[in-house]
Parts: sequence; structure tokens; C-alpha cells
Amino acid sequence: MLILLSPAKNVNEERAAGRAATTPRFLDEAEEIVSVARHWSDDEISQIMKVSSALAKLNRERFSSWSRGGECAAGLLFDGDVYKELELSTFDAQALDLASRRLRLLSGLYGLLRPTDGVQAYRMEMGRRCPGHPAGTLYKFWGTKIARAIADDARAIKTNIVLNLASEEYSKAVDPAALDDLTVISPRFEEERGGTRRVIGVSAKRARGAMARWVLHSDASEAGDLHGFDVGGYVFDSEASVENRPVFVRG
Repeated sequence: MLILLSPAKNVNEERAAGRAATTPRFLDEAEEIVSVARHWSDDEISQIMKVSSALAKLNRERFSSWSRGGECAAGLLFDGDVYKELELSTFDAQALDLASRRLRLLSGLYGLLRPTDGVQAYRMEMGRRCPGHPAGTLYKFWGTKIARAIADDARAIKTNIVLNLASEEYSKAVDPAALDDLTVISPRFEEERGGTRRVIGVSAKRARGAMARWVLHSDASEAGDLHGFDVGGYVFDSEASVENRPVFVRG
């Protein structure tokens, strides 16, 4: 199966620098977005991205200095809850090669990334507006390109299953109609607290990263293989699950 993850807002440039081994496929598109973003002022970036003035200044500087030759490996650059559980830095060469073939990171700026793709530090969340570009939003800008690339990558590894571990914001960037005959499986991670079961945001993010790592290390390939996921105390709940929406719960 091909695994999808969202990027993270926090980055670790020192860890990722010089570790890139492959080139993003959508560099032309990334350059087009940056060419527009370079005209945004600090105040505009603050409003578009909902960030502080300090972070707006940082991102304006990043757009100003952006180039196509990124040297940071995408999978090592992102540093949020998902990636702390994925722990890509602990993968040996063989495991990293497998991740390069089976793991894809959705990106507002780069579209779709392999974990080994060379990027520069950036912040460009998929759900934001893109003023100054005719598309108006990143969803419209990317259209079906991301989904078509996912379909191509799934065919390349001879699978018809996509394991969607991305957030809702990023999942919306994948047009289902452009996925051909692929089956998309989107797990749900719940916790039971005081007799009530619900999704806890931070815990779910960690579970998504842990499942991505587990799938890669266990070489799970079929939908039924996911039922064995038990990292962090989660267990598969067959009664709560529906087709292509497996539910995992922990107390």
C-alpha cells in the first residue's frame, strides 16, 4: 500500500540539511506559487497564514530566498507529532529506500513529496488562500495533479491501496475522481475517557505517524494487515469499523 501523510508546521533544518537524495516532481508548480508569495507583505502573510508578525517575517524571508535546489530531506525536515512517531532518522538505508517508494507527504507548496525529496524550509498550508494567483486557493491550484501523481506511484509499486493518514485539510487536496480504481483506507483513532469515545487531536496525530512506521517495518500490504496494528495500546475495533474506515481504540 501507498501511505499518505500531512506535513508539519515545525521544521528541523539542521537534521534534514544535506540529506536529500531525490528531486520533487512539482518544482515548476512550487516556483509558480513562490513567485506569487514573494509579493506578499508581512501583514498579508500574517493574515493569510494566521501567524504572528515574527513568523510572518520569517516566512517572507523564506519566500525571498527560496530556490529550486532544496537540500533538506522532506521526511527529516518536518518535526510535528506525526514525525516524532515516524522517526525517519532511525531508518537504515534499506528501510529508507522502502519509505521512498511507499510513503508520500502531501504539501501545499510542493504538492506531493517523497521523504527523500530535497526541499527548503517553508510554511504553506494547503487550506490557505493564495491571493495574487488566478486559482485563488491552493486546492484549486493543485486540482487533480496530486491525485494523478498518487495513482502513478501506486501503480509503480503494484498496489491498488492508499493508506490515508493525512489530516482532513490535506486529504481534501486529493481528488477521488482522479485516483482511478484505487481503494483509499482512512483509519480513525479513538480514545475512551470516562465512558465516552472520541478522537483526541494530538494522540491521533501520533497514532498516524506510528501506523506509518509500523506499516513500513512490518511490510503490511493488504487492508486486513492493518488490523494487527497495536502500537501505543491501540486495538482494532471490528464492530465500530466500516468498509475502508477501520477504527482503532485505546483506553
